Amino acid sequence: MPEGRSDVSQYPHITHLADPQGMYQMVQAYLQWMAMKNYSDKTISGREFFLFWFLERCGQRGLIRPSEITKPILERYQRFLFHYRKADGRPLGFRTQQLRLVTLRSFFKYLVRANRLPSNPSAD
Repeated sequence: MPEGRSDVSQYPHITHLADPQGMYQMVQAYLQWMAMKNYSDKTISGREFFLFWFLERCGQRGLIRPSEITKPILERYQRFLFHYRKADGRPLGFRTQQLRLVTLRSFFKYLVRANRLPSNPSAD
């Protein structure tokens, strides 16, 4: 795995780190799969950052397993990204919003392919 990985302690709401069905473990499996498929370290690190950001938001709402994520939850997350303001008051750029959503789509697609989730909540 690439050096300089994100420190999960920066995200206080990412909990249940040892739960084999929890999102943290699923993200770790996804990142490992990406490394085995020869994705660049930069791509893996970027996706890890975006996924940890999503996991932190889920943790704030008590969502700890991928099976708890539904299409309406992802739609609310998309609205959150649209309305989010950085420290300087500016919104996230549309490209940044798109990259965060594409990362989620790829993550959930992986979970379905790996038989860890029966259906993809981000399919539409």
